[in-house]
Amino acid sequence: MNAGIPRVLDRLRDRYPSLLVDQIEEHEAGKRLVAVKNVTVNEEYFQGHYPGAPLLPAVLTIEALAQVATLLIVEQRGGRPAGHVALRGVNRAKFRRQVVPGDRLRLEVTLGTKTGPLVRVQGLASVGGQVVAEAELLLVVLPEGADVDPSAHVHPSARIGDGTVIGPFAVIGPQVVLGRGCKVGASAVIDGNTTVGDGTEFFPFASIGLPPQDLKYAARTPDW
Repeated sequence: MNAGIPRVLDRLRDRYPSLLVDQIEEHEAGKRLVAVKNVTVNEEYFQGHYPGAPLLPAVLTIEALAQVATLLIVEQRGGRPAGHVALRGVNRAKFRRQVVPGDRLRLEVTLGTKTGPLVRVQGLASVGGQVVAEAELLLVVLPEGADVDPSAHVHPSARIGDGTVIGPFAVIGPQVVLGRGCKVGASAVIDGNTTVGDGTEFFPFASIGLPPQDLKYAARTPDW
């Protein structure tokens, strides 16, 4: 796959002058991605780092790797983002040589293990075949918006957290509050004055917040 700036901009939240990716050169979906940053002397950070002997700040090399990792993580079919990604940590960073104006910085990231929303990515930056930096990046995937099946009925007054998925023919009542990252199965009904925390899963045909269907149940007013 060979993708230029417009496609990158569609999938990254960064914009000029913060965008540090010029082109994608190689892509193995869900596994690996290689991009390029052309280091030019007219970029703003070279005005003071350092006058007369400009160097690409090491932290920007890490940021460039994080942006490429973001492209790999958020991809879905059709190239649309699944959410946004934030850098949470950097492990075992090593900087082996300086990056200067005129260098063509090759940025390679490989997807590692995933634990919940936390993803580990191995990053390698090189110039002319020589490694200039490497690090393990810890990134967290932050979902955006709820994914509601077109056949589901969600009352306009219900409050649905980001990243929550509501399945086909599910019903969500007017006083319901669902946290972030919940999953509501097909034909489930959530009604009444019901508040649900983050990450809760409701199986298909579940019924929450409604009077029990047991024939022995008889609603009664408390004695107090």
